Amino acid sequence: LPIRFRFADTATALLGVLQQRTATYALTGSVGLPTALGVVPIPLKQQGQLALPQLPKIAFKAPRIANLTLTTATLEMPLEVTNPNAFELPVSAVNGAVALSGAKVGNITTGDLGMLPAGGTRTVALPLSFELLKAAQAATAVRSGSAPLAFDGALKTGELSVPMKWAQTVAITR
Repeated sequence: LPIRFRFADTATALLGVLQQRTATYALTGSVGLPTALGVVPIPLKQQGQLALPQLPKIAFKAPRIANLTLTTATLEMPLEVTNPNAFELPVSAVNGAVALSGAKVGNITTGDLGMLPAGGTRTVALPLSFELLKAAQAATAVRSGSAPLAFDGALKTGELSVPMKWAQTVAITR
């Protein structure tokens, strides 16, 4: 029996379920078969495991210094979005705030990435410009070539917006 539901309609309940890879289900009931003697019920019973859809995974790759002056820096932030599912998935946007060495340096947004193929990965390079004097910690990190990078934002798939927090230390290349 096909069952359809919209993520947006059941988002809160689904977020907990989606952290699991599978769900156990059980269906019981009967089907009425019309005969000359009346409707004869035929019992049905089915149970098993159902593979659940997984949320896309995001990861930043090593930022590259696209432009560096005495007062500003522009980083090219490669963002990798991966679909771990066996079906294509819409990725409407990834957006949020970026912090470098603990200093908020700006916001990024991908715009609509379209349909991400099953098991597919898409990398987008996002520009991020900031004033070095306003973010002294980030300026030091850019010059040193390595820094903790943090992202606090959301991934939007279809009508569902999923909060995401992510952090790692990245190498910064020229």
